[in-house]
Amino acid sequence: LVLWYRLPVDHFHKAILTGLVPYLLIFSIGLNAMHSYGWSDTVRNTMNYVDTSAYLLLLAFWARAAWAPVRVPIQIQPQLPLPALERQPG
Repeated sequence: LVLWYRLPVDHFHKAILTGLVPYLLIFSIGLNAMHSYGWSDTVRNTMNYVDTSAYLLLLAFWARAAWAPVRVPIQIQPQLPLPALERQPG
């Protein structure tokens, strides 16, 4: 919802949301589907290794976001109209 409605969120909090939500969605659905269909132990063990690797990548993504330089928002100055004497005919 934060991404859909473009809510103003800090860069680090956005990194947490954009990393954790897909991770939990994919692996929760995948592991529950494997459990309900009764796949073999070999496939489940392999998926546990993949899950652990994906979690480590998620932690690396969060570490990169945490150690990124602070972004200063750009302050845009509104352009005021020029005084009448400085206007160009045109």
